[in-house]
Amino acid sequence: MDWGLAIEAPRAEELDQRTEVLLERIASMPVNQLMMVKLALGSALMSQGVHNSRMISTVFDGVSRHTREGYSFQQRAADVGFREAVHERDASPYDDHGPSTNKG
Repeated sequence: MDWGLAIEAPRAEELDQRTEVLLERIASMPVNQLMMVKLALGSALMSQGVHNSRMISTVFDGVSRHTREGYSFQQRAADVGFREAVHERDASPYDDHGPSTNKG
């Protein structure tokens, strides 16, 4: 399935080998360059508000669980199972069930 989230998705039987290849590439880089890349990426993410977004999302998730709708979903998941409850939630009334984010 192509969601555009990864550059590669090896088959299960190839995953260990591909992971080792990636680890070898990372290990071959000088430590100072790895540190600089990590700092540069972290700086870019922080300037985009990732930390604040993560914090707000955590708060909103906690709040939404303690609403009438949150309790109703929890009860439905207990009754029919989590997977079915999510399917029901996403299928109606929005017909939003599935991996695609392109609904238009």
